[in-house]
Amino acid sequence: MEKPQKVVLLGIDAGSRDLFKRWAQDGTLPTMQALFAKSMVGATMSTPGLFVGSTWPTWYTGVNPGKHGIHSLHQLQSGTYELHPTYAGESVKREPFWNHLSRAGRRVAILDIPLTAPVAQSQRDSIG
Repeated sequence: MEKPQKVVLLGIDAGSRDLFKRWAQDGTLPTMQALFAKSMVGATMSTPGLFVGSTWPTWYTGVNPGKHGIHSLHQLQSGTYELHPTYAGESVKREPFWNHLSRAGRRVAILDIPLTAPVAQSQRDSIG
């Protein structure tokens, strides 16, 4: 049986890709240099018209804010005018992609993903 390939998704919030590239090229960040040389690199943009708090849930659920329910870091509680924080992840109405991978028998490690609920240790490794 062929050994499954490993995939690493690395998201750096509020980092400057230009600075990372410069520091990778001049040898200041040799690990980033190796990642740039051997990996696919792209930029994520915030969902137009919405606060940055919707970007991470959009990334890890694969659906837009209308479907995952996060439009800002604080949202009105339904039926009231009270704001409540959405940082704990329980407000996200869709599952993150790693839950689907875990159910399919893949081993998943999660490292400090913003706006997520605590990760069940029985299914995956989590730091953060």
